[in-house]
Amino acid sequence: MEPGGREEGSLTAPVRATPEQAENVFELWISAKDAFQLHESYSDPSNRRKNIDWLQEEAAAGRVWIVEEDNKITGLAIIHSDKPEIWYLVVRQGYRGLGIGASIVRHLQSDVADDQLNAESRTPEAKALFEKCGFRQTGESREGFPILTWTKSNV
Repeated sequence: MEPGGREEGSLTAPVRATPEQAENVFELWISAKDAFQLHESYSDPSNRRKNIDWLQEEAAAGRVWIVEEDNKITGLAIIHSDKPEIWYLVVRQGYRGLGIGASIVRHLQSDVADDQLNAESRTPEAKALFEKCGFRQTGESREGFPILTWTKSNV
């Protein structure tokens, strides 16, 4: 049994977040600020409202995907507004290793309108997850993090 009494392999499918869920999305997103190496201003309480407003806009535009388990958001992805790129992928501590991240990535792969999807990996775990889902390293970001690309022809 997994958290919440779920049977292994019985994951909830990713769905688009609603603007009303932005505050809960924010809490999970900001919990990963160290892994993303986000500037400390993102977690500054004076910027909280601005960040939640941004997440509401992203959710309204259909660019925030979530998985809910045990009545809480356990995984999320935020897609770049201008290109097919996974901007952020976060799985809640205590729910990692259960397939939630892979479920989100695979859903995004099936939903992408273009023939490719990109991601920047800031942790070895994220790089391994993307590679497990068929991504291949194609370069590095300005900060030296791996850039990975998945194309439909890789499938």
